[in-house]
Amino acid sequence: MSRVCPTCNNSFSGEDYCPVDGTLLLKEPPVQSADADAAAEAKGPDQGPEPTATRDEKLNGFMSRLGLRRATAQSDHRSTGSTAPSVLPAELAEQGWRVSGPVSSGSSVDSWPVEHEHGDLGVFNRFRTGALTKDEIYRHLKGKQLPCLVQVLSHGTADFGGARADFELVSRPPSGVRLDRWLIEGAPSEDRAWHLFPRLVELLRKLIASEIRPLVLEPTNLVHTEKASLCLTTAAALTDNGSTEAFHPAFANSSLLPKGWSAPELTDNNLRSINSAVFSLGQILAQATWGQACSLSDLHLGNVPFHSLKHARLARVLMGCLWRSPSSRWTLMDLLRALSCEHAEAMPEVAPWASLVPGASSNAFAFAGSSYWRLEDLMTAATQPHHWGEAISRIEALLEWAESTAWVGRAKLMKEALADGRSADWVLIALSRTVNPDAPLTWRNFDLSDSEAERSLKALAQRALSGTEHDVATLQEFFDADLRGSFAEKASST
Repeated sequence: MSRVCPTCNNSFSGEDYCPVDGTLLLKEPPVQSADADAAAEAKGPDQGPEPTATRDEKLNGFMSRLGLRRATAQSDHRSTGSTAPSVLPAELAEQGWRVSGPVSSGSSVDSWPVEHEHGDLGVFNRFRTGALTKDEIYRHLKGKQLPCLVQVLSHGTADFGGARADFELVSRPPSGVRLDRWLIEGAPSEDRAWHLFPRLVELLRKLIASEIRPLVLEPTNLVHTEKASLCLTTAAALTDNGSTEAFHPAFANSSLLPKGWSAPELTDNNLRSINSAVFSLGQILAQATWGQACSLSDLHLGNVPFHSLKHARLARVLMGCLWRSPSSRWTLMDLLRALSCEHAEAMPEVAPWASLVPGASSNAFAFAGSSYWRLEDLMTAATQPHHWGEAISRIEALLEWAESTAWVGRAKLMKEALADGRSADWVLIALSRTVNPDAPLTWRNFDLSDSEAERSLKALAQRALSGTEHDVATLQEFFDADLRGSFAEKASST
């Protein structure tokens, strides 16, 4: 149904408030028919129009029941002298604030630019499902000027159109581009992600230093300023620096915690954590890198293409930030340490993403100082020349663990081959050929590919003929291994 704005007299469909003026839309007056005109004439001279005072009283009473009020010349501050209902709560209008532009609506908030009669500028935010920031935090922030957060000028709860809603009045953000626009205006790349990384970390550091931390970071609530820093444009989703997890029923179905940008513990379990914003940071970096944030299903299955990144440091940062569980996710201290590291290996430890991949074992296999969850990764490490000795000495334990992976059938066949007298070297090569068929054909540090096998074996024989005890022992181990047929093994994994 179409409704009319009492300020600009324009008609709008599907709206409750005027997109231009922000005033409550009224139903269009019905077109009076000829019969109605005749009935009006029949009233006679003693039944004239209803007195103005009575109409005003009825309109005031109707708007009062809706929790609204009619603006007056003193409270509206408009040169037109309009009597349209004010978007702002009465206390803000009485303080001298007025709406100065059209409303901007998002999934969680309706925002109006406002200005004070003395020239100050601000933004009035009205939240669809309520603010998540406690009153004491709002009071702590009121009047403070932080370089990474808009200034809180006022906050509260008021009646809007018959329903109560939380609101905040904040200063306008510094000049710049909203981060969601900044992300889509340039082509995704690792360099853009690496540009944002230190700025996001600095944003978190400054907020936490001010005794607050964001529950979530969403691009629509961030501005990439002209000074290439980041500023948070709302204070509605902040918490204190408490380190303990806590249940918050207000998190359920809150539009301020959008799925995908918010950490899973917030949206799935309604639990606060100290590093929920780190998850959001990782999602922003993912969008800057690949053009979109990671889906929750991909994160749950470990189906994130970290291996496709050319910068190992960025891959490490994403792995540290995007882990679903807050207990193994990076913290601010980890992020600060990662910023100072020149190599990925020196960065903080990350959670075992390989354990999420379908077919991975439920338990890790410790080998050569590392933990492995997938047989494919373990075999790549085990067939390295400097790990070969450890691999064949632990071949039985390796096969026992492999039965807990998707390669259970192949592991059982290798155990039978070992019991039938096949050497540990033969089993290691045969298993590697099945699991990683494109792996190089090697035995220890000898290349046994079709083009290099003859040369490698001649070199082994010549070294043994030189009389060196170690080389003679290596040649004997090669004969004892009896590798015939091991490189041709390519059996099913089931």
